[in-house]
Amino acid sequence: MLFFCNTEILKQCHKELDGNKAVGIDKVTKAEYGEHLEENITNLVERLKNKAYKPLPSLRVYIPKSNGKMRPLGIASYEDKIVQLAVKKILEAIYEPRSLNCMYGFRPNRGLKCYNKVVTIVANKIKTMRKEVLIMPQNYTPEFKKKIVRLHEEEGRTYKSITSEYGVSKASISKWCSQLREECQTSPEIKEEYDYMKEMLKLRKENEELRKENLFLKKRRHSLQKKSIRGLSVY
Repeated sequence: MLFFCNTEILKQCHKELDGNKAVGIDKVTKAEYGEHLEENITNLVERLKNKAYKPLPSLRVYIPKSNGKMRPLGIASYEDKIVQLAVKKILEAIYEPRSLNCMYGFRPNRGLKCYNKVVTIVANKIKTMRKEVLIMPQNYTPEFKKKIVRLHEEEGRTYKSITSEYGVSKASISKWCSQLREECQTSPEIKEEYDYMKEMLKLRKENEELRKENLFLKKRRHSLQKKSIRGLSVY
């Protein structure tokens, strides 16, 4: 790739570089490099084509961050900046026509600010769509409401798990459960059904506790058996 860094490209890169930037380890500025531009560029092209070009180490400096820590920066020498910019131009010429419109990383005129703007627009659109969905009336049948209430009151399912599976809002689930408790005050049949749900939930929890206890005892017994076998093997 460095073979394509010819005189014209390197001169253009020298022209585009900002002369007010910090200098690297060689302490050479843009003005100093430009005093013998033809000679410097010609020598650089020869080294690139002969594979004799070796970049200098970057100058390590630290700048303060907003949280009180220090951010490390690597400042390249001026000649290395020219080569880096030339390589960037060559890569852009190769890959930019093949890049998709949804790609923003390190592309010309598509920096982080542009990406953040797109993300903000999409996020706002999603919020608007969610609000529209919540505002839309939902015609749930009594059988469906009863099923959702049973999942929570009898099986102990959380609002989150029911919402993710059935697409019902947490507010709707809470409202239906509250309605069932209110109906228990006026209807003995509904109260009997509600008491049955709570009893089943209690049994489920007790069975789950027994299952965990049995699993713990099983693991404990297995561990003791291992220790006894090891003790016998010693003797």
